[in-house]
Amino acid sequence: MVARLPVAGSAGTGREAIEVLPDAFARVPADALPVVTTTWALSRFPLESRLRFLHRLDEAATRRAVAWVSVEGVGVAPAIPTFGDRRASGHSIIGLAVFGHSALRAEAMGRCWSQGRLLAWLADS
Repeated sequence: MVARLPVAGSAGTGREAIEVLPDAFARVPADALPVVTTTWALSRFPLESRLRFLHRLDEAATRRAVAWVSVEGVGVAPAIPTFGDRRASGHSIIGLAVFGHSALRAEAMGRCWSQGRLLAWLADS
């Protein structure tokens, strides 16, 4: 099941997309893991909206696990580690966050350049 949520334009606050998340989660069958994917979308939202997005994911996880796959600029995705990279450094961080019953596990999985044309996966050592 795939649901495409509206993304506000660069002048938007992101509230429209964030507010439909609870309804989208409710449509996912109980035995399936809801997975939200963002790719270069959160940078259009102010920090307050990005934090609200994170809070919505956490709220949904009180009833079931929720996963978030993120490909966003360095420092744009709240809770996703940056490896100490600087903002506006020309690449994005590929992240995975799993929310479950008040616990959040967030990892940076790799870096990418040119909106995914070049990927560097980071192996756990």
